[in-house]
Amino acid sequence: MRSDSPHRASTTAADTLGGTTVEWYDFFLYGTASALVFNKQFFPALSPAAGTLAAFATLTVGFIARPLGGLILGHFGDRIGGRATLVVSLLVMGISSTLIGVVPNYAAIGVCAPVLLVLLRVLQGIWLGGGGAGTTLMSMEHAPEGRRNLYAGFPQMGTPAGLVLANLVFLGVGGVTGPAAFAAWGWRIPFLLSIVLVAIGLAIRLRVTESPSFDRFKAHAEVARFPLGDALRVGLARLAVTLLAVIANSAVAYVFLVFALSFGTQRLGYGQQFLVLGITGASVLWLAAIPFWTRFADRHGRRGMFLGGSVALLLWCAAFFPLLSTGNTAAALVALAGMGLIIPVTESQA
Repeated sequence: MRSDSPHRASTTAADTLGGTTVEWYDFFLYGTASALVFNKQFFPALSPAAGTLAAFATLTVGFIARPLGGLILGHFGDRIGGRATLVVSLLVMGISSTLIGVVPNYAAIGVCAPVLLVLLRVLQGIWLGGGGAGTTLMSMEHAPEGRRNLYAGFPQMGTPAGLVLANLVFLGVGGVTGPAAFAAWGWRIPFLLSIVLVAIGLAIRLRVTESPSFDRFKAHAEVARFPLGDALRVGLARLAVTLLAVIANSAVAYVFLVFALSFGTQRLGYGQQFLVLGITGASVLWLAAIPFWTRFADRHGRRGMFLGGSVALLLWCAAFFPLLSTGNTAAALVALAGMGLIIPVTESQA
């Protein structure tokens, strides 16, 4: 596969980073709100613990929908081109997040409130799954020869960048409104701001050009008629193992990003601001580490790096909660920083 010009490749990589940052901002807003707000807003009839579990269950729905979105949007991306699907995925993500900001709570419409929340979360998961896979492939196909993993890492950097942005907006709005007002209505403001970020992200994403390989296939009338069928022909067992490997590594990231925030504030006595800032700082490490690990993958291969990173992640998981449970802020920061440095070994190759 012939690589693209360096200038066009760099522009595409930067544009995919901007677009995915906006999408992950939307996705992580939900995670932070699940840990801090949704149990009271949408599940008040349950005990605090049960309400938190119910809020996390709605979070999980979006997480499960991501692989499905990757298959569906991957199919249409191969049929009509990645650029169109990326634009649509950004729009649906932004509209879904904005609507979450206006969904009435349980006190207003009863059980319809969590049902609407779940439906919007499913939309987020499907379109993020498709958009994430599409941006990675798009950036990789534009990359110069020998640097495909490095360029594929640019849209992956949107994950921690989106988290950092979401957490900073949450902290900023919480600081302006105060704890009581934030819990009552202020949490909606970050979701409503999604529409502004989507407009910015859309302007960025519309600059992305179609991949050179798709242009060549289209010019020679070689576009697959049913790409999803071609993908499934690799074998269900192989596809299932691949999906489970990606889901398992991503699940650890979600425990670090979301559950630790709820568990640390409600059970371990850490301050909400401390943990949000700690996770944000660890996400900055995650962001900074991706170019290093993707360059490493270009030199030494992705498979061995993914397996080694998975082992390292498993070992750090064994230390993570013991460190966090000490109640010591220094130990908690070490636990978070370790996750921030190890997660990109696998996530940037997924």
